Amino acid sequence: MYMEYLVLLPLIVMIVWDIKFRYVLLWHVLAFGTIQLVLCWQRYGWQLAGINALMNLISVLLIAIFIHIYVYIRFQDFRTKVMGGGDVVFIILLTPYFSYRDFLLFLVSSFTITLIIWGVYSLKKKEVIATADVPLVSGMGICYSLLLIYHITCSSWI
Repeated sequence: MYMEYLVLLPLIVMIVWDIKFRYVLLWHVLAFGTIQLVLCWQRYGWQLAGINALMNLISVLLIAIFIHIYVYIRFQDFRTKVMGGGDVVFIILLTPYFSYRDFLLFLVSSFTITLIIWGVYSLKKKEVIATADVPLVSGMGICYSLLLIYHITCSSWI
């Protein structure tokens, strides 16, 4: 249970940094990733965490392939940037925590929530904001933080 609290520290730093500067630093990602892997190992064991990571990485790879095909058809250019490297690494670091079904549910719901909130924000500012400027680590990080806090509070009641 204490690992959930510990993983929140670098996660909060990454959220704030991504909102403020639109990128995350390498040490943020390394700190979060290290604690995240220890959390998954403690919670599930290496075998189940590895199976979760493998299944979810395959999902991420398939989603990335289809997104690149869509972007190529839409813009006729493979160089169009849709996501930043920090976003991709952050998503990969989340893979061992979730079962396959839960990971897909988390991705869809956190992407949707992030894009809706960012869309409302950009409408308020009355300017068009590129998709590469969406603070995806922040949006997904907030959703993941809420999920961790939910798990902490539910496990403490039992």
